[in-house]
Amino acid sequence: MLMILPAAGLTFLHGWRGAAIGIIIVNLAIAQTLPYTNVPGTYDASVFLAQLALMLTANILLVLGSKISILFENARQLGVSEKQALELARSSVLSGEHNLRDKVLYMAQMQVCMDDQRKQLVEVLKENEQYSAAMLLNSKAVEHMQWFEGQSAALYPMHIEERGLYAVIYPESFTEVWAGNAEVNYALMRGQPRTLTVDLQLVAYRCICNAFALLSECAPQTYRVKLRVWQRRNRRGITIKMTALPSQMPQVSRASTLAQLDLERRVKAYGGAMRRRPRHGVHILLWEPVDTDPRPENMPLPAG
Repeated sequence: MLMILPAAGLTFLHGWRGAAIGIIIVNLAIAQTLPYTNVPGTYDASVFLAQLALMLTANILLVLGSKISILFENARQLGVSEKQALELARSSVLSGEHNLRDKVLYMAQMQVCMDDQRKQLVEVLKENEQYSAAMLLNSKAVEHMQWFEGQSAALYPMHIEERGLYAVIYPESFTEVWAGNAEVNYALMRGQPRTLTVDLQLVAYRCICNAFALLSECAPQTYRVKLRVWQRRNRRGITIKMTALPSQMPQVSRASTLAQLDLERRVKAYGGAMRRRPRHGVHILLWEPVDTDPRPENMPLPAG
């Protein structure tokens, strides 16, 4: 009866096909060994009972193998569907980033045209000896340019493609947009983000923005940010830890709810993980395969 164990093993490994092959092997093995056992009563009623037990076991294994095959096929289809859903979500996220990039480039071109017109107007003012008005116009243009750079960087961080993630989140223009009047303390910035793909850096950038919006529900006085780029075996990624020093009890708002949903969507699209610490902290893990090209060919650097 112990000879049925290999048939059971084949059933769990290969489904009903394994059950059929295993039972055939067991029957052949018994048929070949019975004549050489020289055990009294080999062909008596006891052996017949053993053969009946083998027949019942064979039927059970065939039914069980068929069920295992169905469950395995369903699990395989669900796995493929989940993979396709993740790829679709990732494509949606990247498509949105590329659209934002195109809009920022268009806005930059409009800014260049406005700057040319301003220079012409300044020359006209100087020709009419209105130097104070020309200087005022130049100073206002500088303020407008700084405001435009801050707002456009919040819409899409163009410099992330050349300088990396750390360079676009450290300036005051970024913290003023996303942290408001709160102080941002970058306690740790370890690793080289330019070893990651631009797409993953963009996802990390958006996750940081969403985390600021999520933690703002407790009106913090200080944000503490820790970033670490890592690489292990065939994976590389970034770990983001953000905590807030609250000044009041958390007040859930529509903006913070949308930020949490957007944050979860981005993390899941990249197969990462997110953990919300008790109301005042967010831990995020993002990763990608090591063999991914850090700079996609379809996203060239902007001119100038």
